[in-house]
Amino acid sequence: MAKQDSRRGTVKWGRALASIAGATLVLSGIPGRAAIAAETDWSNIAGPSRGFSAIAKVTVGGNTFEVVRGTDNGVWFRYNGGDFRPLGAGHSQTVDEPAIVQLQDRIVVSHRGLDGQIYYSFLQSPSANMWTQWARVPGDAWSVSGPSMVAIGPDLYVDVVQQDEQMADIALRFDSNGNINSASSWTKPYRSPILLVGPPGVGKTSLAHSIGHAVTRPITRMSLSGQTEIRDYFVGTDKAVYVGARAGQISKGAQKVPGGGLCDSGVSAARLGYQDYTVGPGHPMYNQQLQTLLSCIGTDGLVWTNSSSDGGDTWHGWQHPSGTPAVSTSTPSISATQSSFQITIRWDGTKSAQYPDNTEVGKRVNP
Repeated sequence: MAKQDSRRGTVKWGRALASIAGATLVLSGIPGRAAIAAETDWSNIAGPSRGFSAIAKVTVGGNTFEVVRGTDNGVWFRYNGGDFRPLGAGHSQTVDEPAIVQLQDRIVVSHRGLDGQIYYSFLQSPSANMWTQWARVPGDAWSVSGPSMVAIGPDLYVDVVQQDEQMADIALRFDSNGNINSASSWTKPYRSPILLVGPPGVGKTSLAHSIGHAVTRPITRMSLSGQTEIRDYFVGTDKAVYVGARAGQISKGAQKVPGGGLCDSGVSAARLGYQDYTVGPGHPMYNQQLQTLLSCIGTDGLVWTNSSSDGGDTWHGWQHPSGTPAVSTSTPSISATQSSFQITIRWDGTKSAQYPDNTEVGKRVNP
């Protein structure tokens, strides 16, 4: 990754988390927070490499896949903690953090190009850093934000904020070679409430992803149980973090996550438990799966977190993680295993000399 120093502008677009929880969930009697590994202090996780965004990561089958926006504005990739290397050929320049997701048995990365369009690439060989050439998502995205992706079965949904500050999304389906088999058009969400009724598996989740958002922000989806109730977290125009209602609470609309936290960045989120599939109530890992962590950069320029033991119905309160105060202007990235969270940030060396500017640092955080 390029090593020259250069500051990245503050990310203003709110990230959101859409979590899926069983409609029959009973909140009474849920145990407290599950025991996880001891919390650590912030440490350099990328050596001499520097980045203009936090490192985004997915873990599949015990292997880690990480992407970051380098200080050359290119997309960089590393596998299992090795060296960062440039990702893909053509249209690799970006002005936002790239997104990475597991789509069935493949890894896909996307980013916003300098032309405001969205590009994607599929991993072919992690050890050899072989990727398909960057390809443009069909249609005109005219995005002013980095993309957010969610995989639902064989379909990849991509969300952006367009030039008119309205959210738009598109659904893509690929063949085994990474070529698009079918694609919807870029669609703006409906503004009126819509109630979707039907048994599991009929497509309510996929449809709700396209039409159920009442906010003009991109989203990132996280599954809690594999059922069909959608829940979103997002940063509002007042800088507060909001959470969407559960099923049966539609009339209440989005509610502020309590504690008075205000964000100068987007909000990131993750859950514990199995990361490549979800379990239902009664499974030994179900309560672990409900452990949720949010993080953003507050108006003081420091990392803040808030955690929940019940999938986001109640919260433990906004706080700075323990240890050294962490300074950044970029949206944090949260990754999770079955039992622990890790937050990564791009260090703001203009506010703290503990690390050079744009150093990638991370820490394990308790929920």
